[in-house]
Amino acid sequence: DDGLVSDSRAGIYVWNSSKDSNQFYNCDVYNNTIYNSQQAVLSFSETSERKNFRYFNNIFIGADSLIRGDKGNDTFLANDWWSIERKFNADSMNDFNAWISKYNIEQLNDKIVGLNVLPPFKNAGDTTFTDVSKIMNFDSYKIISSSPVTQSGIDLQNLFKIDIGKEDFNGKAINKNYSGACTNK
Repeated sequence: DDGLVSDSRAGIYVWNSSKDSNQFYNCDVYNNTIYNSQQAVLSFSETSERKNFRYFNNIFIGADSLIRGDKGNDTFLANDWWSIERKFNADSMNDFNAWISKYNIEQLNDKIVGLNVLPPFKNAGDTTFTDVSKIMNFDSYKIISSSPVTQSGIDLQNLFKIDIGKEDFNGKAINKNYSGACTNK
């Protein structure tokens, strides 16, 4: 819910105040857990033209509508989408599979790689974390290992030559097929 303090009131706000996509390009957003219990997860400013924005292996949970604004030609692969109020709600659509088909997103080699499941978080929405020195022990958004989210991600190094590093949010060894910010090891 930290995005609530911005004008967009979203977890991620894509904005550059330019109508020139040559000034805002080549952005990869991957392995994040974005949780906004009151507003949208993603908000796109109407003045922010962009190109080659890609979203991989993220967990997006929002209050109702998950996206505000025009997602343009951005790429979305292996993300988990969940609307707290409606299970799924994006671009005025409540059917996840129909949304995928209409916008040709969350598909790789003609296979759906995105999810629409509520991850079983430990203490989601109950965050009092204020001391960065304790980040290694922050576990409020860890996911129970039996969740499909734990094996739904795509291998970004193999597919796109993206080096995702060796450690997750909590300093644990990376699982290349995991979605979200922290593994459950």
